[in-house]
Amino acid sequence: QEFKLLLASSGPEALQLLATEPVHLVMSDMKMPQMSGAEFLTEVAKRYPSTYRIILSGYADMASTLAAVNQGQIHRYLQKPWHNQDLLTALLDGLDKVALQQQNLALQQQLQERNQQLEQFNHLLEQRVEERTSLLKQLIRQLQYSQQQLEHDHHSTLKILYNIIGSQPLLDGAFAQNVSKLCAS
Repeated sequence: QEFKLLLASSGPEALQLLATEPVHLVMSDMKMPQMSGAEFLTEVAKRYPSTYRIILSGYADMASTLAAVNQGQIHRYLQKPWHNQDLLTALLDGLDKVALQQQNLALQQQLQERNQQLEQFNHLLEQRVEERTSLLKQLIRQLQYSQQQLEHDHHSTLKILYNIIGSQPLLDGAFAQNVSKLCAS
């Protein structure tokens, strides 16, 4: 893994660096010029809450270090003198945590985008269902009207046939009744 290391000799200088460079992990000594490590990390927590914060302190600073851990929302505390492997483990753990948080954030954004896409797709489907339902209702009305028209035309045709049969002097009523029975069946 490659890392970019930024160094600052004071809290204010480090805050200036943080304003210009993306920083994932900050490690600070408790005792620094111009600003204590606790004050610095408290400011970092306010401005850059996703930055992992580690503080280094000696035995004599225990009360102020505990206050710093609480106020600055310190993620990790290492006591001086430290073991290099402990320091390396703390740094790698911090960077892993930041990477996981970034992945989580990216996944949440993807999930939100997918949810929006699903909502849009669902809305589109609902519109299509409404359009098709409206079209089906219109077709049903047309079929009902056509059926009524056919029934009316059938009845009119029967009347015409009856009138034709009735107007012929050679055809009697029995013939008309037989034709009527045939038409009804």
